[in-house]
Amino acid sequence: MRFIIRGVGKRNIMEAQIEHDFKQAVNEMQFIYEQPGFKAGETFRCATRRIGVRTDDHPYRKANSVEVSLVVVRIFRKGYQKGKDFYLLCDFADPG
Repeated sequence: MRFIIRGVGKRNIMEAQIEHDFKQAVNEMQFIYEQPGFKAGETFRCATRRIGVRTDDHPYRKANSVEVSLVVVRIFRKGYQKGKDFYLLCDFADPG
């Protein structure tokens, strides 16, 4: 089943069965994609990577998780970031 979910950024992510802080992982991402925005002088700068998301409510060593693509979007107007990051979790297999 294909999906796109808007993320809030409050849960940790899983990499190699180890939980990492979501915000720290976002700060390490490379924003190499740029798309035109909806308004004049606006652009969307985007980054993506494969992550694991814990599906159980409580963290423990063998918690169930699912691998998804994390897409982070930043809105820029006239060269300055406006607002907060926007997070999407989706089942796209190719991060590009």
